[in-house]
Amino acid sequence: MQSFERNLPEMNCFSLEVKDIAFHVPPIKWNGDISGHIGINDVFFFVLSGECYMKIEDDCFIVKSGQIAYLPKGKMRAYTRVTENFVMYEIAFDIKADGKELFPLIGLDKGDYAVDAENPDAVKALFEGASRYEFNRSGFFDIAASAKCFEIISEYIRLRLLSEGKKQPFSEVIGYMKKHIGETICLDELSEVAFMQKNYFVKKFREAYMTPPMEYFARLKIYEAMKYLSGGNMRVDETAKAVGISDSAYFSRFFKKHTGLTPADYRKLFK
Repeated sequence: MQSFERNLPEMNCFSLEVKDIAFHVPPIKWNGDISGHIGINDVFFFVLSGECYMKIEDDCFIVKSGQIAYLPKGKMRAYTRVTENFVMYEIAFDIKADGKELFPLIGLDKGDYAVDAENPDAVKALFEGASRYEFNRSGFFDIAASAKCFEIISEYIRLRLLSEGKKQPFSEVIGYMKKHIGETICLDELSEVAFMQKNYFVKKFREAYMTPPMEYFARLKIYEAMKYLSGGNMRVDETAKAVGISDSAYFSRFFKKHTGLTPADYRKLFK
C-alpha cells in the first residue's frame, strides 16, 4: 500500500454505529431514488457489476464496477442504476470523532466521492463480512459488522487522501459538459476546452473514461432527464428539449439503451 500525508486534526475517540447493510443483486432490481432526498446517514456504495448514477447536490457521478462511492449525510442525493445487470453492496452508518461528524471534520464531505478500490476482492470481502449483521443481529455480530465497517471507512479515507493533488483527467471538460447539460455542444468546443487537437483529445478521453466524449455528454443528459421524468409532469418531448436533445425519438431510443426502459415506462416505475 502507498502511504499518504495530510495535516489532519488530532482525534482521540471514535464512535461508529452500523445502521443498515444491503446486497443488491438480481433477480431483485435495485432502482435507487432518482427523485432524491436529504441523507440522514452516511452511506457507502460498492459496485460489483454494472454502473450507477449518483448526484450529490449539484454534482453528478457515474459509479463503476470496482469503485467505492461515499454519500454524505445532510446533503441532497439521488441515485439509480444505469445498467440492467447491476450488483452492489450498500452500507449506512454513523461515525463521529470526539463527538463531531468525521467526514466534515477531515474535509471529505465534498469533492470526488467515488474512488477506485486498489484491491476490489479485499474490499468485497470486507462488505461480505459486514453483511452478516443483517442475518444475525446478536451483539457479537454487531461488533463484527462495526469492525468491518471501520476498515472500509479507513480504506476509503486512505484512497481519497491519496487522490488529493492528483488532478482528475479532463476535469475542465467534464465541468464544461455539466455547465451546458441543457444545450447542444460540439466536439470542437470540448477539444478547445482541453487544449488538444480534436483526434488526440478523443483518443485520450476514451482511454480515461472508456467512452467517446460526445457519448459521455449524451449519457449525462440521460441522467439529468431521469430527474425530470421521476419528479415532474413534463412530456417526453419536453424532457428531451430540457436536456438539449431536439429529436425526441432519438432521445427515447438512447434512454432505453442505457436504462432498459422507455422514458414513459421509467416515469411510471418511479412515480
